Amino acid sequence: MANFHLNIVSALETVFSGEATALTLPGAEGYFGLLAHHAPIVAVLGEGEATLRVGTKETTFHIKGGFLEMSNNVCTLLPEEVRGLDHLKPAAAE
Repeated sequence: MANFHLNIVSALETVFSGEATALTLPGAEGYFGLLAHHAPIVAVLGEGEATLRVGTKETTFHIKGGFLEMSNNVCTLLPEEVRGLDHLKPAAAE
């Protein structure tokens, strides 16, 4: 399956920067998913559990609010709050 580049950036640090296979997020109007080569999108995020898939490995984390932008196979997630990705280090993700 094809991948896309994902950046998850909190107010304090880059939480994740690397390749992703799929991303499922709570939007302001409900959950939605992203795969490689998704059409350009800007979305307002809600609060809830998000799922990041890299290959066959899935990681669930919590986000609260913020925005998402995806274009040209690059997704940037700017949550107001993110919890549960402490085990992913920016250097290890690259």
